[in-house]
Amino acid sequence: SCTGGGRRLTAAGFAAAGLLSSLEPDKITIPFYIDAGTFFFSFLCVLAVRLPKQGQAEQTTIGVVFSNLRDGVRILWGIPVLRSLLIAGLPVFLSFGFWNVMLLPMAIKVLGGTEFEYGLQEGLTSIGFVAGALLMARYIDRLAEGAWMVLSMFGMGIFGVLYGLSPNIWVAILMVMMTGFLNAPSGIARRTILQKNTPRAMRGRVFSAFFVARDVVFLIGMAGAGLADIFDPRMLIVLASVVLIGAGFLHQVLPGIGRPAEEWHRSIRLLRTAPSA
Repeated sequence: SCTGGGRRLTAAGFAAAGLLSSLEPDKITIPFYIDAGTFFFSFLCVLAVRLPKQGQAEQTTIGVVFSNLRDGVRILWGIPVLRSLLIAGLPVFLSFGFWNVMLLPMAIKVLGGTEFEYGLQEGLTSIGFVAGALLMARYIDRLAEGAWMVLSMFGMGIFGVLYGLSPNIWVAILMVMMTGFLNAPSGIARRTILQKNTPRAMRGRVFSAFFVARDVVFLIGMAGAGLADIFDPRMLIVLASVVLIGAGFLHQVLPGIGRPAEEWHRSIRLLRTAPSA
């Protein structure tokens, strides 16, 4: 519920920013002032929160942080399914980082869209994610988590290629909305695998180690978007999408995530014919 609500508000924020920018192109700073105001409002809300006094907390130092991360990495790499999840996720996060930065020049410079259409593109991507998450609530038990991730990677990669080949901004918006829809199964399945296979006492450290690795690779992907000054953005979008398709194959072959062929056939029959729980 929190994820879905956040995604819906993100969609509204993207659309509103694009609309304001297109209505007042000479006052592009207005959305930034509004954004700053929302953060100040959040600050006031947090300031008003009153919590009961707790016991003495562990002293937080740089050494403690690195020690906790080291413990998280040790568990993450020591459990085969979590190790597979991390390895398979690296190309995905690299592609996502690249994608997120490339969407703006692709929408405006290549497809000739406006700021509002770009905001609409980003907003509908979030709405697609919410729709996919709601559908997962009904069908998640029909397939194993690894199977959902494989299907999600292939689907996002295919629609990403179609996005890179889009003839106009409206076709592109539809394609990128589908990538948001297909992103939900992999995101939910990834978190489920992490929660199921991490010892309860180590979840915080393992999750932190995983998300730090994710964000570092994500930033590397964002830095790679500078290649758009040298190469055709369409080609770069297509290549990033092909990386996602390759990640789908990687998810299928890694132990603990990939499913054997007979299980695929059985799961597809279940997905098509079994009644809802």
